[in-house]
Order: sequence, then C-alpha cells, then structure tokens
Amino acid sequence: MRQIRYGLLAFLLSGGCVADVGSTGLAVAGDSDGDGDPDGSDCAPSDPAIHAGAPEICNHVDDNCDGTVDEPVGTVYCVGSEPRPGITEQCLDNVLVGRLALASNHCPVPGGGWDVRDLFTHGFETMAGRYCVYEHTTHNPGPGGLPPSDDGRAPMDWLQPDCPVMVGLGGSDSELASAAVWEEYYEGWLAQLEAESSLPSVVSAVDGPLPRTTHVAVLDTAPPNTGFTSPAPSGRGSASSHGAVMGHLIEALACPGGSGAVCNTEFTNHVALERLPDGSDERAEGGVIGTFSQVAAAIEEAVTVGSSARGGAPRILALSIGAEPGYEVLSDGSPRPSADALRRALDAAVCGYQALVFASAGNATGGPGASAGPMLPGAWASDVASCGEPLLYAVGAVDPSDQPLQLGRVGGMPELVAPGRSVAFDLDGAGPGNPTPLMTGTSFGPVAAAAAAAILWSYTPHWTASDVADHLYASAVPLSHLGAADFCAPGGSCGTVARISMCGALLEAAAEVCTRDPGATICGVTCTATRIGPGAGSPVVLSPGAIASLPPGGPNFSAASLVDAVSSPTCGAGTIMSDMSAIGPHPDLCPFEQYPSREAGPLGPQPPTGGCRVCALDPSSLTAVIFTNEESAHGTFYPPVLYTSSGDVVDLSSVLPSPLAYGTKYVIEDLPIDSGAEAAALSFIVTDGGDKWSTIEEIEIW
Repeated sequence: MRQIRYGLLAFLLSGGCVADVGSTGLAVAGDSDGDGDPDGSDCAPSDPAIHAGAPEICNHVDDNCDGTVDEPVGTVYCVGSEPRPGITEQCLDNVLVGRLALASNHCPVPGGGWDVRDLFTHGFETMAGRYCVYEHTTHNPGPGGLPPSDDGRAPMDWLQPDCPVMVGLGGSDSELASAAVWEEYYEGWLAQLEAESSLPSVVSAVDGPLPRTTHVAVLDTAPPNTGFTSPAPSGRGSASSHGAVMGHLIEALACPGGSGAVCNTEFTNHVALERLPDGSDERAEGGVIGTFSQVAAAIEEAVTVGSSARGGAPRILALSIGAEPGYEVLSDGSPRPSADALRRALDAAVCGYQALVFASAGNATGGPGASAGPMLPGAWASDVASCGEPLLYAVGAVDPSDQPLQLGRVGGMPELVAPGRSVAFDLDGAGPGNPTPLMTGTSFGPVAAAAAAAILWSYTPHWTASDVADHLYASAVPLSHLGAADFCAPGGSCGTVARISMCGALLEAAAEVCTRDPGATICGVTCTATRIGPGAGSPVVLSPGAIASLPPGGPNFSAASLVDAVSSPTCGAGTIMSDMSAIGPHPDLCPFEQYPSREAGPLGPQPPTGGCRVCALDPSSLTAVIFTNEESAHGTFYPPVLYTSSGDVVDLSSVLPSPLAYGTKYVIEDLPIDSGAEAAALSFIVTDGGDKWSTIEEIEIW
C-alpha cells in the first residue's frame, strides 16, 4: 500500500475549524496591509488576514495577534487543542525519590509508615549517585515521618513524586483479526527490514572465529528474568506481553534460521514496567506501566547482573518504551529526581559499561498537533554522556511504504527508522491461529536497531558502541523523500532519515572483516534478502484467502445505489465545540472533522482504538472489507466514510447497519470509486456515553 499523499490524508488532517470572534474594519494610517490594525500593533503587518480581532483559525498561526496559537475561544476548540491532563495528578504522592548529597551516605530512616530503599544496589550508586526511594502503603500519606536529607534539606525540598508514565509504544489491535492475516503482515515486516534467512560462520586470521557473542537486554513488560533465560515466555496470562513480543522479534532478526543456525547473540529480559494503571504492583506478571525509577533500576540490572551472567559480552539495551517529556522537570523547572536518576543510569551504562542504548522516538497521543517532539528517554538522543559519547540513539518507525506512521509525533523523526505498522508474532508456538494482536508504534524501532547492531558487533568485536551506531546508520537505506531527521546525536547537523536493514548490517560488517583480513571467509558474501530501494517499502498485500478467513459477518452489502459524494473533496470550515453534548455535527465539515480526535491520556501514548482493525480495499473489484474492533470498551462505532487517493468520498451510512457490531466482518461491493486508486482511508464517528470523537484510519490495498 502507498501512503495517502497530501491530496487526501494530509488534507484531511489539516483541520478546517474557525472560531469567528469578529474582525476589524477600515484601514488606518501606518497600516501597510490595510487590515485596520496599525503596523505597530499588527503581528503580521504585511498579511491582511492576520491582525487584532481576526478570526482564530486552526492553522498553527496566531491569527488574532494575542500571543497564543489556536487558543480556545469560549467553548470553541481547534481539533487536538483541548487542554490535556495535567502532570501533577499523574505522579505518585506515596512514592518519593531523592538524591543524597554524598553517595557514601545511607538513606535516612523514615517513620510514619514510610519504607525506604536504595534505588541502585549493584554499583551504579558510585557513578550515578545514591538515590533513595520512599514508599507508603496509602495514598495521600502526607510528609509526616519523612526525614531531611544528609545535608539538612527539608523532606519536600529533596524528595519529589515519581511518575508511572513509562509505557510500551506498540498499541495492539484485534487478536481475532490478526489470527487471519498476521503472517502476511509479519512477512511484509521482515521483507521491509531486508531480514536475512541465515548468517555465515566466519574464519578470520586476524579476528579468529566469528561471530562473537553479543548480549541484548530488553527492558519492558516481560516477567522478570528467571536465570536470565530469554526471550521471555509469551506471558499471555500477564498484564502485557509487549516486552515478550519485542524480545522474540529481536531474536528472529538477529538469529535467523531457528534452532541450530549460526547465532551468537544472547538475550535477557528485565522488567521495567511493573505497575498496572490502577497503581498496583505486578512485577511478577510484567506490568503495563513503569515509573522513572523502575526503568533506572532495570538498566542497572541489565548491564551489571545480566551482563555478568553472560560473561561480559557487549551490551545492547532496547527500550521500546517512553513517557511524555513534560514529566522530566518540576513546576519550577528543576529536574525531577526520578527522571534525573534515569538519565544518570543511562550515563553510567554508557560510560561505565560501554553500553549501546536504543530508545523509541515515541507515539503521538491523539489529535492533530497534540504531541510534539520525541518522548523520553528517546528525546535524550541529542545529549552527550559524561564521557563524551552519545547518551542513546532514538529510533522511529515508518509504514509499509516508507512514510511516517499516522501516529508519529510532530518534530519527532530521528535518523534511524524501522517498519512499525501492524506487526504480529506467534509467541507461544501454538500455530498461526494464535498470534499476538497486530501492533503498531515506534516500539519496533529499537527492536530492529538492537538486532542489526547485534549482527554488526558480533562480526566486529573490536568496534566501540559508537562505532557500531555509526556503521548501523551507514548500512541503512536512505529515505531521501523524508528529508533530514528532526533530532539526532550531538556533533553536527542531522542526516537523512534511513530505514534499518539486516542485509545492510551484514554487508557493512563483512566489509570491515575483509579490510582487516582479505582472506576471511565472509569476503564476497551476498544477502539472502531482497534489497528494497529508498521509498519503495514493502507494501502489505492481503491475499483473498486471508480476507476470506476473517471471522464471518453478515451478508455482503452493495453500494451500487450510492454515488461518489465529491470528485475532489473540499470540506468547508466550521466550529468544533469542546462539549460534544451541546452541538451536533457541523454539516459542512469533512466527516472526521465533525468531532475532535480523542486524545489519549498520559498513561497510554495512543488515542483510543478506532472502528477498523483489519480493513482493506480492492479497487479493481470495487470491494472493501471492514473488520471492526472487538472491544466494546473503545466505544460504539458508526458506518464510516471511505476516502481514496483518487479523490473519492463515499458515505457508507446508508449501506451498513448502524451502529456497527463488534468483531464483525462487513463486505461492501459495487463501490462508486476509481478502480485505479492506490490508497484509501476510513473515517468513523465513535461514541461512548455522551462523548463523541472521530477517527481517520488508513487501510490496506488488497
């Protein structure tokens, strides 16, 4: 499938709401643009559309010169501009973290029902400092019993709440649907990564037998290590199998060929996300959400205890997790101690243990323009560790046609990306009928980066971590159509966004081995994977058999009576209310603009799932298939509007039943669309009680 170009999706996402707050009248002296606002007060003296009193339009511009962009006017909001949940209420008043002035001192003993423990216990305290974690069994316990710091600071001056805001960045779709189509998606994902089917065993007169052992640690939701056997079990009974999926996918890429094949990469899983959304601890099951301090402790465990168990092999850390960057600092701008502990843990891993760290760039939290810049810790890719090395490397994701994911963050595109839409895996070996749900997000960036780095490092054990990172980028496929990255490691301008390649990594390693020893047996090696050129991607093509195997629905529906609503969609402007119970859909807005896109809360970095879980269009036969989401918790779905890259706009509300049933397949035939359309999207209206929102969802071409 090809990404819907500006003429469709970008147009749809541009927004068209207007808050009419009046306008000025006649031009005045010293008014260059004649809009009635003198040049001295006009914030755009050469643009007559921008002036004091002008309508505030949802266009990311301060139209009325009041110093605020796209601000609410009364009860009128721009899509995605509604106030987001605050930070304070998401942090824990019964889990406080502070850093002592001297690492040699012990954490002061509390009273009043508070317990205390050292955050770092395996040597990081000598490099990162001594952090103390105080916990209370009840919420809102108050400061009674908390001690001052070792240098006399009052409890509330050195102890601050930790925040359970770290989450896995791969949201899941329908499991029933993925059972029918997951193999096509998985094979397409492997193809886009140029994954190898096997790795060569090499003899070098200089380096000896290759590949050497590398160690990849996955810090995520997987259950805690059990003798450091890994990847972790599927954990289907646990709170989240996200970490297990990440670990198994890294193994599949770094150790292709299965049992008995050449592979010197070892894996460990470390639980970094221990909590459930209600705050309860689920370390034994892997949890869903993690605090900054929990992730920091997992990093220490991975590079000390975990690597010791693996004989000190090179350490690669994969963090397919993230938190909104606003949690890094307190209201006064000073660092949050728990976030600072995480940063210092990364510094200790990089400088003290020569670790190579990959972190997700982050997912959008719903609504156009709602999320900007990378998430933490990926945002720290622009920072330098105390030893002069990059603190970490951020990795993003693209869709099957090498375009940014729809849930990508504005200003959050790093130099390295990997395919990250609709990925599934058979974790427990129960066969093709029992895979994980389809997952989408930047989680898959660190997965691909860690696997490719493991291949590189296993053949070039003399390289440093930064050498491996540099050659990883050099071996990737440049995506020149995406331009330069939004952020990158320090030390110069950002390079072109590039897609990670397992084949490229192998060839890059072979070139280095052969430079050192021209007689090495890897010289002249070729890839087993098919190379995919820049921007070509690997479109997922769903087979008719896969579509037919989706759980059955009702009878097929004919759209023969419909007409293409608009040959070239031009949607009008209108207002969008924040209180959806007070207004109906505005008739001249595009359907998806009739209600705001619903924003996700800080504890879940993706908006609520839409109506379409596996949806596909076959333009040649004028047929579409819609398999709806199975979970009623996501709301009630109503028949969507179909958009194609050819400009077709078809309202299906008079063809399909309303509301749509959950987990049901709908086949719509005789669609009045262009048979040559290359891409398509669906827009659903979703309700949940009195709340309403809309979606815009890309679908596959079948």
